Amino acid sequence: MTSTNVTGKLWLAVTVLVLAVISFAVLFVMVPVDATPEVYPVSLLAGERTRAELKLVPLNRLGFRVPFTAQKFRVRMVEGRVLGTLSANEDSTIWYVTTGAQPGTIRLRITSDVLLFPVEVTLRIDPPMADADGDGYPDAAELVSSQDRKRFRDWFVNIAESQYYEVSPLWRKEDRDCAGLLRFAFREALKKHDDAWLARFGFLLEPDLPDVVRFHYPEVPLLGTRIFRMADAAFRPADLDTDRSVFGNFASAAALKDGSLFFCPGIPAMRGRVTSFST
Repeated sequence: MTSTNVTGKLWLAVTVLVLAVISFAVLFVMVPVDATPEVYPVSLLAGERTRAELKLVPLNRLGFRVPFTAQKFRVRMVEGRVLGTLSANEDSTIWYVTTGAQPGTIRLRITSDVLLFPVEVTLRIDPPMADADGDGYPDAAELVSSQDRKRFRDWFVNIAESQYYEVSPLWRKEDRDCAGLLRFAFREALKKHDDAWLARFGFLLEPDLPDVVRFHYPEVPLLGTRIFRMADAAFRPADLDTDRSVFGNFASAAALKDGSLFFCPGIPAMRGRVTSFST
């Protein structure tokens, strides 16, 4: 066999090997066969028109990201349609979710030619952290309408005065003092007063008052059950840290008597009424 033939066969083998490598790269590395959604951020703020960006990351047969590939895809809201709006860039390779005024959860369903099955993504829309009036409570945890404020005041007075005639079984015995009455009336006034609550509560002077609409205890936005503020300052997000003890489930008599510390959510008019209930 001549050296020319050997060289030719060697080059043929090398060519076949190179083509095999290229084919492998194209088939297993460059060709997308699946995709995974990439969302940033997954937590947004309501009322501030914050925006999340949604991309579909193409994956190859080895499960790695396909480089330099923009994959068109389709997105549909299957939950929380009233909480935000959907939009896309010109070629539908990037989608955006812009928040509205209300907190909640948005669930998105994603479809694409490279997705074997539809994929769902959940975005959390958190209440805003602002404290526009500087009263120490985040705006999300305040009763902003005059109607809700009046309903809270009416229930607060109704519950507190009813205890003079017959103590409710919901008022714990170990909490039955002057400060405990304020705490009890505060919490119960924010609850949903349905038939089940009325049955448990007992005697009420006015059982048919309309309820607060914005939220109900214990599902107070951002605060949950920690509705008593123990520091006289404007709200900061760090106040929500449990180890700071700025908000709590309990407020002392001294704090309750100090009108500057006893902020009914969004109801400054209640400050002047605290003393009359604590005597």
